[in-house]
Amino acid sequence: ALRVLVDARADVDKAHSDGSTPAWTAAYWGHEAALRVLVDARADVDKAHSDGRTPAWTAAYWGHEAALRVLVDARADVDRAHSDGRTPAWTAAYNGHEAALRVIVDARADVDRADRDSDTPAIMAAQEGHEAALRVLVDARADVD
Repeated sequence: ALRVLVDARADVDKAHSDGSTPAWTAAYWGHEAALRVLVDARADVDKAHSDGRTPAWTAAYWGHEAALRVLVDARADVDRAHSDGRTPAWTAAYNGHEAALRVIVDARADVDRADRDSDTPAIMAAQEGHEAALRVLVDARADVD
């Protein structure tokens, strides 16, 4: 269905009344194939939801590794933070999404960027008991002090 809309030249960046864009919605649900169609149609992969969450941030939050890979391959900004300063790396670490965090780290994200409360991804992974996510950050030479 998405391909039909794209072929009919639908606006692939038009936000819904709830503030979500097609790319954001695909990232939210982890729909890798839909993201590929949108990327091929030149959708803005960094266009945020009205609340400030980008598709990359949203995919990281839910641990959608494959969706994140599509976004990273499309050069999505993996360091763009939500209004609270929480980056995709921060939210993946906080939620213990090791595989998603690895995608973000491999995209050379800033693994030490703190949120507005000065909490870094490593602090959050440790605080939440997410050892595997913390290991990803340590292997990426994140500051653990």
